[in-house]
Amino acid sequence: MAAGVPASFYACCCTAYLVGITGFLAPVLEETVFRGFLMVALTKWVPTPVSIAISAAIFSAAHLTPGQFPQLFILGTTFGVSYAQTHNLLTPITIHALWNSGVILLLTFLQPSTIRTVTMFMEDPVRRM
Repeated sequence: MAAGVPASFYACCCTAYLVGITGFLAPVLEETVFRGFLMVALTKWVPTPVSIAISAAIFSAAHLTPGQFPQLFILGTTFGVSYAQTHNLLTPITIHALWNSGVILLLTFLQPSTIRTVTMFMEDPVRRM
C-alpha cells in the first residue's frame, strides 16, 4: 500500500471493482449466454418452461458451487421467467445486476472490520478528513 493512503480507500476501491464486475459485466455476459442464446435456442425444440428449467440448471452448474445449486437454480428460473414474459434481455440483466450488487454490498458492509471503520468515522468526524 502507498504511504499515507488509508486502508479504507483500498477497501472502497475493491468494493467498487467487485460491484462493477459482478453487478454489471457478469449479468450482461451471463444473461446474454443463458437467456439470450441458450434459452432461445432450446425453445425451438422444447416448451418454454422446459427451456427455462434447462437454462437455469446449466446456469447453476456453471457457477461451480454445488452447495448453492438450489439457490442458483431458483435465481436462474427467475431470470428465465422474466425473459420469457418480457422478451427483453434487459429485464433479467437488471434483476441479475441488482441481485449481485446487493449481495456484494451486503457482504462488504456486514464484515466486522467495515462496521468498525464506519462506526469509528461516525463517532469521530475529525478522522473523516
